[in-house]
Amino acid sequence: MKLRLPSFQSSTMLGSGDTLIAERLNRLLRQAAIAFGVLLLAYLGVAVFNTRGVAQQTDLGALAQAVQGYESALLQMRRNEKDFFERKTQEELDKHKSNDEESLALLKAAKANPAATDEEVRVLTELEKTNAAYRQAFLAAANTQIALGVDENAGLQGALRKAVREAEALADKSGALDIENSVLQLRRHEKDFILRERQEFADRHAKEAQRLQQLIAGARLDGAARAQLAELAGAYDKTFKEFAAGTIAVNQSIATARAAARAAEEPLPGLLKEVAERRDAAATRVRIALLVSIPALLAVLAAVGWMLYRTLTGVRVNITHSVHQLQNTVERVRGGEQLTAESAVVSADEMGQVWRSVDALLTDRLNAQRAAESENERLNNSVISILQAVNQLSQRDLTAKAPVTEDIIGTVSDSINLLTDETNKVLHGVTRIAGEVRQVSGNVKTQAELVSKTAEDERKSVNQMIQALAEATQMTDQVAKVAEQSNRSAEQATQATDTALETVTGTVRGMESIRETISETEKRIKRLGERSQEITGIVNLINTISERTHVLALNASMQAAVAGEAGRGFAVVAEEVQRLAESSRNATQQIGTLVNNIQLETNETIATVNRTIGQVVQGSEQAQRAGEQMRRTQEITAALVEQVRRIAAASGEQKQMSETLMKSVQTIGQSTERTAAQIQAQTRETDTLLDSARRLVDSVNVFKLMPVSV
Repeated sequence: MKLRLPSFQSSTMLGSGDTLIAERLNRLLRQAAIAFGVLLLAYLGVAVFNTRGVAQQTDLGALAQAVQGYESALLQMRRNEKDFFERKTQEELDKHKSNDEESLALLKAAKANPAATDEEVRVLTELEKTNAAYRQAFLAAANTQIALGVDENAGLQGALRKAVREAEALADKSGALDIENSVLQLRRHEKDFILRERQEFADRHAKEAQRLQQLIAGARLDGAARAQLAELAGAYDKTFKEFAAGTIAVNQSIATARAAARAAEEPLPGLLKEVAERRDAAATRVRIALLVSIPALLAVLAAVGWMLYRTLTGVRVNITHSVHQLQNTVERVRGGEQLTAESAVVSADEMGQVWRSVDALLTDRLNAQRAAESENERLNNSVISILQAVNQLSQRDLTAKAPVTEDIIGTVSDSINLLTDETNKVLHGVTRIAGEVRQVSGNVKTQAELVSKTAEDERKSVNQMIQALAEATQMTDQVAKVAEQSNRSAEQATQATDTALETVTGTVRGMESIRETISETEKRIKRLGERSQEITGIVNLINTISERTHVLALNASMQAAVAGEAGRGFAVVAEEVQRLAESSRNATQQIGTLVNNIQLETNETIATVNRTIGQVVQGSEQAQRAGEQMRRTQEITAALVEQVRRIAAASGEQKQMSETLMKSVQTIGQSTERTAAQIQAQTRETDTLLDSARRLVDSVNVFKLMPVSV
């Protein structure tokens, strides 16, 4: 009795039916290895990209801080510049130098920043040149100001004051009113130039100096006095010209320095904005890379795992089904049935080889049943061993080995063992790759946590900077208000000083008039003294005449007495002449006494007038000094008004710049918060990847694997 084996077409493996299982598993293993390699390379590429993005953000943050620090140092330099020209002290020069060195260091640090583009490096190089031009202009102005004098007694200013005092003293001594008036006009033009610092007043001073030289040349003075006065006037004019030229040079240098400072400030807002935009763009690229790469990696990993699971499950089901069919056929043959497998359609894989061997075995059995019985027994034992091994394999124990014999069943055992080894290697590879993915994911998570901590520190620093800038903006606003109030007060002080200066000028003129009147009075009193001296001479002459008349009267009396009666009348006349001489002598004595008293009183009056003149001169000098002091006060007040106006304007500019800087820092803070949020999202995605790798390892761990030699 012959029976045909059932068709096994429905039991063939998934995929191509003429491919060996080992080859298919090898191809599957290679594909899985390639997929995991590509997955690992892609993940490492994403990690490197994100690391570079974070490093770029850090470099851009350092670049922005360097540019902001340079902007702050530049503001400090401008403040030191204003303080120096107000106070004229070495301390302000040292502060300006320190801030200049700091600004240069910040520019060099910004240029050395790897995140700086060629255009930004070019802008920073231009800033270095502009900063150098500003420094040179400021030093030129400072050196010229030091040469002019840091106060009224130093430098050209001190020499100018000494020269004008000597010229005034010599002009007063000359007694020429036109020369004195010309000197006063020179002083007026000098004060106008110092107060307003305009060239027209220097030109007026030069014209008046020429006029003074002409007046000196035409004055009624001796040669030495004229030469000395002309020399002093020329020295004063020369010193003033040097002072005027230096003052104009200082103003020009200050204007050049401030233009350079403004040129240095102009590109800073655009540069800060560009750096902030690049930093935001870098953060956006990192976020996009994370959002795209992590889901893609998870999808590829899930697809590879699903493919491995589906393929291995199909292989296991196919092998188990084929072995069960083979076991059923063998049991039927053992039961005595005579079977052939001529019509069996099998695949070309290892199970197809098994079925072909079985077919050959059954065909030979028909011809040699007896010989086949013993062979059948041996085959049954081999099949049982295979079944036991396959049963262990079905229990996910890949350490099971089918005994390999020299018969046809040995080929099946060898194929099963080969299949088991390849599957074991594949699962070991899956475990290793999953472990590497898990390790890399852990490293990325650690890096993300470190980056998150860094971002949090930056956010705190930015918040502190925002708070400090808010306080600085508030203080700048208060300074602007105080500067405005000071401006109004200084203008009122200028008006009061102008009024006081006019009053003191009138006082000086009145003192000069009093001085001239007293001088004239002194001259007349001196002439009165001289006349009293003449009266004294006349009195002495009269006294001499009286003495001689008295002597002559005595002689006449003596002659009359000698003449007797005839000389009696002559004696009477002589006596009368004697009494008249006596009266004249007494009168001359009284007149002498009166003249002496007049001379004493005249001398006292002259002394009093001299003291009065001295007091008037002293008062005039004090009034002049008061006038000079008032003029200096007026100049200082005017300079103070101008400086207060500049301070008010600078405070307004500083307030606007502080507000702009505040907005920039707030933008950086918002960018930092967004970066921190994206890093947290990256951490969550990394945790998901770690969990997926863990689940993959758990899925592979259900298999009992043999150790693989490295």
